[in-house]
Amino acid sequence: MRTSMRRMFQPFFYKFWTNIADSCWGWNLLFHGLAILGTYVFIVSGFDWYYLQFFWGNPMVLFLIVTAVMFGIAVPFLVMAMLLFYGKAKQNVQMLRTGYAMGQAAMVSFLISIIYKFFTGRIRPPYTDTQTEPVESLVDVSTVFNLGVYEGGIYEGWPSSHTAVAFAMSLALFVGFPQLTRVRIATVLFALYIGIGVSITDHWFSDFFAGAIIGTIVGLVVGKAFKNASVTEPGVLS
Repeated sequence: MRTSMRRMFQPFFYKFWTNIADSCWGWNLLFHGLAILGTYVFIVSGFDWYYLQFFWGNPMVLFLIVTAVMFGIAVPFLVMAMLLFYGKAKQNVQMLRTGYAMGQAAMVSFLISIIYKFFTGRIRPPYTDTQTEPVESLVDVSTVFNLGVYEGGIYEGWPSSHTAVAFAMSLALFVGFPQLTRVRIATVLFALYIGIGVSITDHWFSDFFAGAIIGTIVGLVVGKAFKNASVTEPGVLS
C-alpha cells in the first residue's frame, strides 16, 4: 500500500529541487528583480492606490471578485485531475506529463510565494464584502510593509500566491500542449482573469504583477522539465 502511494505521488516531485533552483537563479533571477522593481514603481507612483479606488464599489467588479476567488484554484486543479485520469486510462504520456507538471508547478510557485511573504509582511487592501463604504473614507495603506521574519503571516500580502499558482499551472499546461493553440490562449487568459480578480480584493495590483511573473517563470521551468524528460527516467511517470 505504502509503495503504491509512493509511486502515485513520486512523479509530482520529479526534479523538484532543481526546478525550484532554476526558477530562482540564472536569468530567471532577473525576472524576480523585475517583480520587485515593478512593485516599487507601482507603489511610489501611487498606482496601487488609484487602481483600488477606481474599482471600488462597482457591482460588476464584485461579480468578478466572487468568480475569480471561487474558480481561481478549483479549475486548474480540476484540469490537472482530468489530465491524470484520462492519461492513465488512455496511456497518454503527454497528458500524464502535463498533469504532473501542473501539480508540481502549483507546489513550487506556492512555496516561493510564501517565502517572500514570510519576509515582506505586506498589508492587504481595505477590502470589504460589499464595498459600500465611501471611497473617500479609505485609508491608503498601499505602502505599508512589515519587513522582518514572519511579521505579517504567509497567506496574505506580496506577492499574490493565488495569482502565482494560477499562472504556474496555466503555463505548465501551455508548455505541455504546444499543438493546441486555442487551449494555450485560453489558459493564459484564464490566469489573467484570476489575477486581475484577486488584485481588487485580497491583493494590490503590484501583488498580482509580481505573482504573475513568478508563476510564469515557474510554469515555464517546470513545464519544460517534464516535457523534455524521457519516460524511462525514474520518477517521471508512475
